[in-house]
Amino acid sequence: MQPGLPPYALQVRLNRGLLGVAQGQCEAAAIDFDAVVQIEPTNAVAANNFAVCQLYCCELTKAITYLEGFVKADPHARTPPAIAAN
Repeated sequence: MQPGLPPYALQVRLNRGLLGVAQGQCEAAAIDFDAVVQIEPTNAVAANNFAVCQLYCCELTKAITYLEGFVKADPHARTPPAIAAN
């Protein structure tokens, strides 16, 4: 967590991203998910949802590259079942 951020800041960004997906605003949602990963690089939920948003935006190569980079950074810690399934 970055200094100066309230403890709930990441959850707010993650929830805003999920709401964006539900409302069909995948480009905006991707920005929120990426922001969460920038602050908390091990957040698999945000990384996975960012990649899904890229798929919805017809950016398959970007989705694959992002998710592969996320997993390759620490394969043991960053491969929960949801990521492995994707």
